[in-house]
Amino acid sequence: MKIILGMNNKHAILLVTPLYPPDVGGPATHALFIESHLPQLSYQVTKCYFGEVKKYPYIIRHVIFFFQILFQARKKDTVYALDPLGVGLPAGLAAIILGKHFVVRIAGDRAWETGVQKFGVTESLEDFARQKFYLPERPFSRADSFLIFILKCGQLLTASLAHKIIVPSEYLKRVVANWGVDAHKIMVVHSAYESQLIDTKEALRHKYGIRGFSIVSAGRLVPWKGMRALIELWPEIMALRGDVTLTIMGDGPERTNLQDLISLLRLDDVVLFTGNVLQQEVLERVRAADLFVLNTGYEGLSHQLLEVMDQGTPVITTNVGGNPELIENGKEGILVEYNNHTQILAAIRTLMEQPLLVRSLTEHAHAKLTQFDPKHIIQQLTELL
Repeated sequence: MKIILGMNNKHAILLVTPLYPPDVGGPATHALFIESHLPQLSYQVTKCYFGEVKKYPYIIRHVIFFFQILFQARKKDTVYALDPLGVGLPAGLAAIILGKHFVVRIAGDRAWETGVQKFGVTESLEDFARQKFYLPERPFSRADSFLIFILKCGQLLTASLAHKIIVPSEYLKRVVANWGVDAHKIMVVHSAYESQLIDTKEALRHKYGIRGFSIVSAGRLVPWKGMRALIELWPEIMALRGDVTLTIMGDGPERTNLQDLISLLRLDDVVLFTGNVLQQEVLERVRAADLFVLNTGYEGLSHQLLEVMDQGTPVITTNVGGNPELIENGKEGILVEYNNHTQILAAIRTLMEQPLLVRSLTEHAHAKLTQFDPKHIIQQLTELL
């Protein structure tokens, strides 16, 4: 437990988070941002981190965590949770029991994500979110359908308990509203981005031994991140330029399947997995690359894209979720349809052949980052917390 001490008149916040550095993910980044900035504005921040109870058995850890929140929240003004289920639900219940102001940040639909990964859900997020009672497109076991229903009810209950809900994009505001939540209490506050100093592209290409045309992608290796389609397309991409390589940063349940596909296509020498690496290495590999491709079927508001836009590497991504709020097609990057081989290949060819377009895209992308200035974002947060 980390406590940032301050004067007695400071507004006291209990920050409840599922992830925290060195964990990788949006909640970890946001938690660190809150701890770094709110104390400068007369706020006292206490962190309650779920990772501290993971050593206990599955159900017991959640019970212990609830009582930790209940104990820590007694002398706080606001309980701020960074997840709608695992930490959000116990935080919301504790806050209501104690009569505290409860705010939850929702950066995705956890019920849909779990359903896709574990229960074979095939519906789009938008269709899934609109269903109060889950009715699968294909036959499910009663147990699976019931578990998905419980997850949907859990995050809806958390959202209903919250006095304010923070989402990072207009897209996610629509998704959460489709759960049946009053849209008036859902507030869009973009993720803040703080520029980071990285070595030069030339130095980093030497560091990582990059000689040809380097394309990178990053993200948790789950089905909706679209890595399979990118790998399937690689022989055609190599026909455009023989020295092109693909580096995929991240790990996840799809990794074994993806590595089997790489072996089947005999791409072991040109497609590289780094696994989970430190954020510094992610930024360095992005800066060293010639192109960043994110073929994702679902994105709230990608902090990864903000990092790429800052490093001067051109972006190809999909026109889904919050991506169009970050990138206007042909201005800050190129947008394509999810898993559309033809469009992805055409976009890669265009950026390989048009250096003046690359320069224009990266300049506009870097200018766009002013909209995510930390001072502006933290001011919005203080008004809600």
